[in-house]
Amino acid sequence: MPKFSLDINGIDQGAAEGREAWAGEIPPTGTYKGILKVVQLKTISQEASVEANRGKPKLNIGVELTEAGQYSGYVAWANINLVDQSIPYVNQFLISLTDGSDAQFAAIKKAFYPPNGFVTDDRKQHITAIGKWKIESPEGTIPVLVSVKKRGYIPKGNNETTFVADVDSFLIGGGGAKGVGAKVTQVAEVPEEEAAVVLEDEDGATVFADEEANA
Repeated sequence: MPKFSLDINGIDQGAAEGREAWAGEIPPTGTYKGILKVVQLKTISQEASVEANRGKPKLNIGVELTEAGQYSGYVAWANINLVDQSIPYVNQFLISLTDGSDAQFAAIKKAFYPPNGFVTDDRKQHITAIGKWKIESPEGTIPVLVSVKKRGYIPKGNNETTFVADVDSFLIGGGGAKGVGAKVTQVAEVPEEEAAVVLEDEDGATVFADEEANA
């Protein structure tokens, strides 16, 4: 029988990572304890509204909620573009892994930014360490504290609203790496669900959801 000849060859490449779908209810807006599972390197879409940002790197961050009752195990996602206008959000993420002191904040920034820089896996897809902070993406274990916001968006080619709960902010006091970061102080109670809002441009400068991660 005739064989089909492909224009691509994946023999020397690995497989894309699979993510289990979330079958439970979407967490309401609130503050949650979590585990920093994933800090993945991606690139900003070529369709991004800010042309100068297209093709530049960004962080795809996944936080698995813990001690959250029926919502435990849900992974809330955030994208942070690695561009000048996003530096405050990058630093917000970095300081959330520390005890909040000036000394640790300075240390993690020095480890993250040039001339030092973070450590990645061999494929340069996941961050494994930022100085003495062991990230170990995609199987990280660093405790973090995040505020999560429930949002709704309409996927392209669909008339129905899909709901996600994405990371709205990274907060100080989540625990950090063992022997390195902070201790948990207090977690606010989860408030009543808010009305959903339309998810805006995911390639903007701030923190946005990875809307397909829990689909």
